Amino acid sequence: MLKRKRTSVYLDTRCEIMQQLLEFFEAQGLDPLLKVERAVVFLTQLKFWDWELENLIFAITSYQDRSSAWTDINGYGMANALRSDGFWIRKRYLGGLKNRRVFQQKRGVEVVEPLNRLNGIITRWNRYLDFLEVDVLIDAEERLELAGHHCAIHVNMDAWRKQTVGMA
Repeated sequence: MLKRKRTSVYLDTRCEIMQQLLEFFEAQGLDPLLKVERAVVFLTQLKFWDWELENLIFAITSYQDRSSAWTDINGYGMANALRSDGFWIRKRYLGGLKNRRVFQQKRGVEVVEPLNRLNGIITRWNRYLDFLEVDVLIDAEERLELAGHHCAIHVNMDAWRKQTVGMA
């Protein structure tokens, strides 16, 4: 049976929020000074936004493992797995769980992770880091010179760049 595919609403929503965040900080079409101000604020919050993006990447790349909870038709198998984690499910719910899982599989809808959207966000993130490195931070030569004097300085933004995620 051919399955229709749709992306996870939850993951799509998280991607949308990250895209809006990047749009805000990029400040396209706004006063150049406002663009720099937002860039400076972004840099002060870089560790937080980096964590947010890493969390989004993990949520999307681990989706296939987590999605089996929605499609596994073996209610008793799920209950046993939960029991090993300390969660005991009432037996009367297990049969109905299997029936609902079989129905979901017959519906023909497969929920997938928004990998293309994530890769677009990663590409945009890396471009924004390029902007920060070239237009906001001091010149690369100065950064290297200061690093040579053992100053606490990031010579580039490579530590925060992300690799796009391969398609399954």
